[in-house]
Amino acid sequence: MTDTLTFLFITEHDDEKLIFCQAAELAFPRVSCFFANSCDQAIASVKAKLFPQPDIIFMNWPAPPYEPLGCFQQLQSAVELKETHVVGLSDHSQYLERSWRNSAGVKQVIEKHRNVALLSDAIFKVVYNIN
Repeated sequence: MTDTLTFLFITEHDDEKLIFCQAAELAFPRVSCFFANSCDQAIASVKAKLFPQPDIIFMNWPAPPYEPLGCFQQLQSAVELKETHVVGLSDHSQYLERSWRNSAGVKQVIEKHRNVALLSDAIFKVVYNIN
């Protein structure tokens, strides 16, 4: 990773974008946050070089019955994102359980906190666990 971290956050919710960016900047003063509303938009934006290659993609994982695995697999299979880590953010307990993550092939899902300081701590920990 470079001196400046580049995060891409996939969510449709503007309030979550604001909270995420504030938390990321609290954890890492040298961070650039970019956003996409969908996996398709994220992949297309990286292909078109609309922003730098992300170091980590964080994606909002909605509560069931919505299924985040299709998006996750799409990101993992995109050639442009081959070296990029994908981390889910969820407030639904099913996705936070290690047994579910292991069975789905997902390495990391962190709790989606609405509190900027708590989310900042979670982002900080996930980045250092990747390295």
